[in-house]
Amino acid sequence: MSKHLKFNNSEIGRKAITRLLIVASLFFFQQIFADGTKEVSPGNNNGTASANGTAYLINPDGASGSYPGSNATTKLKVTITNSSTESIYSGFMARTFDNTNTTLVTNAYMKITSPSNAVDIRLIPAATGTGFIDNYARAWNGPNIGGSMPSGYTPFVYTPTAVGEYTIELYRSNDGGVTAITTGAESQITFPLFDVTVATGTGGTANKVLGRLWSRNWSFITTNLSSTVAPNAYPNVLAASFDGSFYVHTTDGFKSQVIFRPNFRPFGFQLVMNYVGIANTGNFANDSKSRNGTFTGTNTISYPVIPDGYQVFLTSPDQVAFPNGNTGNPAITGAIYGCAPTYYIPYYIDKKGDVAITLDLDGVPGYQSTGADRILQVYDVSVGNNIMAWDGKDNLGNAVPASFSVSVSVLLLQGRVNVPMIDAELNTNGFSATAIFPNLGNRPMFWDDSGPTGNGLATFGSAGNSNSNLTTGGVKTLNLKSGIVGPTHAWDGSTPTLATPAPLTTGQGSNTPALEDDFGNARIINTWFYGAQSESAVRVLSLPGCDNDLDGIDNNLDLDDDNDGILDTVENSGLTDPLGDHDADGVPNYIDPQFPGFIDTNFDGVDDRYDLDLDGIINQFDTDADGDGCADAIEGSEYITSAQIHSLNLVSTDANYKYRGQIRVIFNGTTVNNNPAQIVSTSAASNGVPQIFNPAVSNLNSTTNPTSLVGVADNTDGSSDVGQGVGVALNSFVSGCLDSDNDGIPDEDDLDDDNDGILDSVEKVQTCTNFSTPNSVSTTATNVGTGRALALTIDNDLVTFGGTASGSASLNGSVTYTYTTAIANPVSTFRIYPNGGTASYSDGQVRTIGSLRFYNAAGLLLYSVSNIDVPTSATVNAATHYTDVALPSLVGVKYFIMDGLVDTAASGQEVIWREVRLYSCNFQDTDGDGIPNHLDLDSDGDGCPDAIEGSENVTYRMINPMTATSNSGQIGVLANGTTAGTPAQVISTFPAARGVPQLLNNGANNYNVLNNTNNTAGVVDNTDGSADIGQGVGTSLNSTLQDLECRCYKPANTSTIGLPTNHGITALGRAGADNGNWPMKITGAYTALDAKTKGLVLNRLTTIQINGLTPVRGMMAYDTDLNCLKIYDGTVWACYTKQTCDQY
Repeated sequence: MSKHLKFNNSEIGRKAITRLLIVASLFFFQQIFADGTKEVSPGNNNGTASANGTAYLINPDGASGSYPGSNATTKLKVTITNSSTESIYSGFMARTFDNTNTTLVTNAYMKITSPSNAVDIRLIPAATGTGFIDNYARAWNGPNIGGSMPSGYTPFVYTPTAVGEYTIELYRSNDGGVTAITTGAESQITFPLFDVTVATGTGGTANKVLGRLWSRNWSFITTNLSSTVAPNAYPNVLAASFDGSFYVHTTDGFKSQVIFRPNFRPFGFQLVMNYVGIANTGNFANDSKSRNGTFTGTNTISYPVIPDGYQVFLTSPDQVAFPNGNTGNPAITGAIYGCAPTYYIPYYIDKKGDVAITLDLDGVPGYQSTGADRILQVYDVSVGNNIMAWDGKDNLGNAVPASFSVSVSVLLLQGRVNVPMIDAELNTNGFSATAIFPNLGNRPMFWDDSGPTGNGLATFGSAGNSNSNLTTGGVKTLNLKSGIVGPTHAWDGSTPTLATPAPLTTGQGSNTPALEDDFGNARIINTWFYGAQSESAVRVLSLPGCDNDLDGIDNNLDLDDDNDGILDTVENSGLTDPLGDHDADGVPNYIDPQFPGFIDTNFDGVDDRYDLDLDGIINQFDTDADGDGCADAIEGSEYITSAQIHSLNLVSTDANYKYRGQIRVIFNGTTVNNNPAQIVSTSAASNGVPQIFNPAVSNLNSTTNPTSLVGVADNTDGSSDVGQGVGVALNSFVSGCLDSDNDGIPDEDDLDDDNDGILDSVEKVQTCTNFSTPNSVSTTATNVGTGRALALTIDNDLVTFGGTASGSASLNGSVTYTYTTAIANPVSTFRIYPNGGTASYSDGQVRTIGSLRFYNAAGLLLYSVSNIDVPTSATVNAATHYTDVALPSLVGVKYFIMDGLVDTAASGQEVIWREVRLYSCNFQDTDGDGIPNHLDLDSDGDGCPDAIEGSENVTYRMINPMTATSNSGQIGVLANGTTAGTPAQVISTFPAARGVPQLLNNGANNYNVLNNTNNTAGVVDNTDGSADIGQGVGTSLNSTLQDLECRCYKPANTSTIGLPTNHGITALGRAGADNGNWPMKITGAYTALDAKTKGLVLNRLTTIQINGLTPVRGMMAYDTDLNCLKIYDGTVWACYTKQTCDQY
């Protein structure tokens, strides 16, 4: 606490050194040409002095000034950036303190201490000589460096030996400067004239470098500089006003100037400019409040110790020594979340500062302070994602209606500057601040003089006591968008207003000589402003409701918040409830940056782990959570058709637009009802889940299903339960709506994607190539266990492992794996080998990866996937215990990052794993035509369709020709083997055989509501000896073995008579000589073969021998060189190899 002694109550007759402490947090720049008297005492601004001056003060009893033993914050500092070219020049006039007449001090010293603590002590002359400034004009003109300024003073010269901060201390000593006098009047010194300048060169090349002298706590006393001779030489008087200005450089590089107006008469004062205000409790709204001092005696009063401040300068801080900072770029990152009466507005700032969010609610662009527009503000906001809470009311206290559109912007204020003034009785004309960098000009200023109760500062003490204050009142600026540009914050007597000059009060303030009726007497009056600001673009956002899917059940009670049938707990992949509040701070987990493992790669304010497609809508609210254009209701594990949902592509004018992607039918799957409340079940176990998915015991809806009948989609995934599984709803590179064989069943539900009867489980085989493991690994985590370095996870050793120490349930940082050279081949699989702490792997391993992100060499995000579950295993074989994550063929992977690595909640937790690898995996493509076998109708490329070459006895009449314009090569008949049908008609829709042609299935699994409601078995089922679903692979993957059915059955041309067959071989002795005989009567052939019990043996010749024959069209011979039967077609000899009539 600092003492302020007052020996009487006169405003003009005090002799004690009372101290006004001004504390400011600012950023300055200025354009004056010296560091000293010229700045603090500008006089008449022409080199002549005025009665309004300011002297630097040394008063150890008041802890004022830079002297040996003074507080570190009071030290005078000079910054040197180039010790080979820069020197320090200084000069002083040292005098005693006195209200009437001061005298020269003969025992004043200056001590300069280097960064290495080397000391240089100089006696300050009391008469003309080196280091003495004998008049105002010489102080104004500055040091005469090598004759460069003859009208200046002759300076002390100090040559620095190193770069850094040099400390200047001023004091009185009676032993040649060895020991400082630090108590009593003999320790006091005033310096009405002083100058400290850094310069380079000398003479004509001398160049002053301004803005190098600074302190965090300046000490001054007002002095009449126009009175220079006894008996009134340089008196220290209250009547003199401080006409100077100060500059500040904040810790983040902003520069500003604080300018005091005429008739600001603080007498003795210290200047501190800081960030936090009067106190530093962490609550700026309170720390910034003006307040009363505290009595410590009849004539003494104490004040709180003002927290340390910024570097404060007399001239603009030199940019080389004190670089400029960077302004931020704030953004409203996403939507408004929550619901009435508690909303949350996420925003992002890339620089620390104070924040004000504007809610433009009156329909008039811009902020109007007197209307409905609302300002939400918070101080000391950290870099990154942040949340602003809002009670849903406008500035007039009215609740904003649901679905209302609000214009929202965020203002980031940097370079906060507090200017607390201790015991500043009067400030009638206010003061102002100017931002120098960035150049924003006159700045709005803020204050709160409303006191603890909000009704103003209270009186204390009694009349006649100069340490009392009998004034009341005080106001505050409304908010961070309602500052007032200077000159402002003026005070005089009671009840100051926002106006400048301050209103005068009869019998108080400047109207009387007493001190206790001055508003600032014995008080700390604080003002603050900002040296920099930046505001985001305006975004128009709608207010959300408490019922996302509009089914009449609030989100916190609804088990399925988007009516896609996938329970919220499933869509969250086992993570903590996103609508929960892990730390009871009122912010839901999914938008709470403090939530463990929070990840937001796209800066939309939403935890990516809850928002797979990064669209700002969490998975449990999103009817297309993976953003692939296919509704989650379809992509889930149960069988749902597009006719049973509201299309994702409805236009905004459609009456059902707000239900996009939701189920639109009741339990029977056919009755359309566009009221979500009648679509869902209200049974406790299935509250809010569409009826179509639920078992009978949990499927009540009093309007549409009063008897709780089972949903038709229940158990279509093999499990009779509430809702449906996630299926591929959270897999963005697999669309559940893709239907390769056009049978109405998406590939992900279809057991036979090409309708050839061979199950995908047989044809859909992957082959993988192991890439090299990453070359290096790094982590931001601090809890990696001893002996568990993450380098052990890339050592190609499945025995070693890395991760946390035992007992750590999560790795408290991210892990980055990097390749020396980007991987050229497409990466399609990520593999992790976890480690188990028990034989069953039930604990002691990484169980969840919150986020996995892949980048190329340019740092571009290639792909990301969230909430990877790493299952436990019953095996202890490390080589076979791994988890694969399918990737969409990523090219150019340079590094990948894992976040949110946690173990399951159990005893002995630890997050450890053995190895990570990337693989290139592709579905098998036997014939290399680019079509994987499970989609290829001729997988081996031998010209014979897979449907025929499978293990069952499928004939050519049962399939669509390979030359057909649609559905070529597919089975094209119903279960009876003869009736043609469309792909949707020929398949079974029974769960165990969904999408498999009926022709091949046993009766137990053969159902199609269109034509087989009696579960009739397919006619070719069991022709391979097995009554089952579909058929085996047969010879469909062997191009050297072709099914006998793949012969040319091209129908005969019966539209014309045809030409006679002129060549034939018969074993029946019926060859004739004219067209009425055999073989001429057979038309349309090259040759005819005729036998009943005998085989045909053709001539066996070499290729040369065959080519030497005189051929006749239709002649045949066996080529022993080429091992083939040849026929002459009238032009060339050609081998019989496979059918050539393009039937298949």
